[in-house]
Amino acid sequence: MDDEKASVRATEPLDILALPLMAVLSYVSLVPYPFVRSVAVAGVPVLRLIPFGAGIAVTAILAVRYFINRGRPVSHLYLAGMVLVFVGVELLSAMGSVEPIKSITKVAFYTVTGVAFYFAAGGLNKRSASAVLWTVVSMSFLVGAVSIIEFFTGRVPFYYRDYLQNNPYMPDPDLVGRSFSTIGHPVFLGAFFILTIPAGYFLFQTGKKPYHKAAAILFASVALAGLFFTFSRGAYLAAIVSAFVFFRRKINIKKAGVAVLVLALALAGLVAVSDKARDTLERRNPYRDYVQQFESAHRIKAFELTARVLGDVPILGMGIGNYRLLYEKYRAPGDDTRAVYATPDNMYLVTLAELGLLGIGLFVYILYSASKAFKTGYGMGPDGAMLLMGLSMLAGFAIDMFFFDALYVEPIRVVFWTLMGLACKDAGAEAL
Repeated sequence: MDDEKASVRATEPLDILALPLMAVLSYVSLVPYPFVRSVAVAGVPVLRLIPFGAGIAVTAILAVRYFINRGRPVSHLYLAGMVLVFVGVELLSAMGSVEPIKSITKVAFYTVTGVAFYFAAGGLNKRSASAVLWTVVSMSFLVGAVSIIEFFTGRVPFYYRDYLQNNPYMPDPDLVGRSFSTIGHPVFLGAFFILTIPAGYFLFQTGKKPYHKAAAILFASVALAGLFFTFSRGAYLAAIVSAFVFFRRKINIKKAGVAVLVLALALAGLVAVSDKARDTLERRNPYRDYVQQFESAHRIKAFELTARVLGDVPILGMGIGNYRLLYEKYRAPGDDTRAVYATPDNMYLVTLAELGLLGIGLFVYILYSASKAFKTGYGMGPDGAMLLMGLSMLAGFAIDMFFFDALYVEPIRVVFWTLMGLACKDAGAEAL
């Protein structure tokens, strides 16, 4: 029976509508996010939006087709329903916010550039899903290569002048010495790798040809190196958790110990020969930031601010996009108005503040339900490796979201929902 299934999958045609989806994934990976709006193409700025707009349009068609097709696994339909309910909560919260039109517009934008990709990816056949995964891993390789080049040369290939002129994050002293790559920010970059590296693990595990496995491990290794040069502590922790989840049943303690030792020696050698790496690691000392300066840590203050917001709007929050607008109202007397109050650097906190207890409860429930479906189903049948990839990705990303409001960044949102859709489509009925 499994041989028959494999034969059917091998003869499946590539879905032509997968090509624009692959184009969007490439676009958001390679076009610098923070200043894309200020980059003109051939002297006509609007041209830069055409590839993204066309891809979004086709993705919307795929999403509609998802609901037309039948035979979906019960668990996938259940998770899809929960995602749609979450969008409904976002709209309900937006309608009651201080700026409803702006909030509703943001909900629409986040849905089209996020949740729509969940349904689009869920509507692809096996061959098309594989092509999309190879696109994700290839982009991760390119972004990782640029991250490495940037660290050692001090410039981003193709984008150096634009970074200096248009990237608003460049003057931040906390970001000096850290790679921006094509994503445009070290923390954004770390989250991007947390999502894409498990796809490399998956393609290595399932590759049928030696060159498939060699390409997958090369791409994943370059992405891991690129992640190191972000010096993102949250991404480091998330990467460890993600790798453990993926390989935990196949870990040989002695081999794992040797691998960790080799990696540690390689990193120690880099730090020893690179003043830049040594200075950046010293500046990113977590003990100083989170123990010695605990009371003044901005992430701690973000909890205080969110608690004040919930005192006024506990159920539905202040509406999508309003955290930045209302921080002046809720900040503690005497606190400065640093940009840190414009974001809590925590996806769970910003969801709690903007969507209230109902929104955060549903968001966490979706993550829990998806992880449960992945964990239950990955040992069942030929699609288990895809579910293991989803579980690994989700475990790492759930950790990373404690350090960064990741889903408000376009590249991260597109990649996350695409990979979630690919993984959830293989979660069988017995997974719930």
